[in-house]
Amino acid sequence: MALTYSDTVSALYGDREFSVAEFSRAINSPRASRTLSELKRRGVVARVGRGRYRCLGPSEKPDLRAAEYRRVRGIARALPYRFAWTGPSAVEVWTDGRYSAPPSLALSELHIAVEATDVGPTLRYLRSHGISLGGRKRTGTVVRLHSVSKLRCVIKGHEPVVPRRAVDEFIRAHPDVFGGARAWLDDRPR
Repeated sequence: MALTYSDTVSALYGDREFSVAEFSRAINSPRASRTLSELKRRGVVARVGRGRYRCLGPSEKPDLRAAEYRRVRGIARALPYRFAWTGPSAVEVWTDGRYSAPPSLALSELHIAVEATDVGPTLRYLRSHGISLGGRKRTGTVVRLHSVSKLRCVIKGHEPVVPRRAVDEFIRAHPDVFGGARAWLDDRPR
């Protein structure tokens, strides 16, 4: 397994401060400032002064899962093709965000239904924006695409979502995960 800059900076400096020049010599890179800026953006290091950094401890690192989820959801919402949230994502919309069931602590899924004729262009759009469509990804946010012959959707809270009846059927088909969601369902699309 290859080392990342995150692994390297942690191994080299632990919890002590270091300078850009030290980091540049250690990794033998003229782009050390740019690398440290990216590590700062990702919540790996903190800038403590001009040209001085330190590694963040586990309790100091920001939780980037929510930001990644919002980013992917925003890209999906901007799809230039008709779509509707379906499956677990529809449950989340119909419960006004009060009920969600991600597959794991580290992975979030967004489920989108599109008409069969729009699957290819939708895949290209999502890939062009760097969105993962599943595969072997185990962390972050992925989009699961569901092909339907005829898209049926309503607008709920400015979101295109499958009708409540379909969500009700989904919940009944998965009572072990979504059984408690029925109590939170809102009856009215808006």
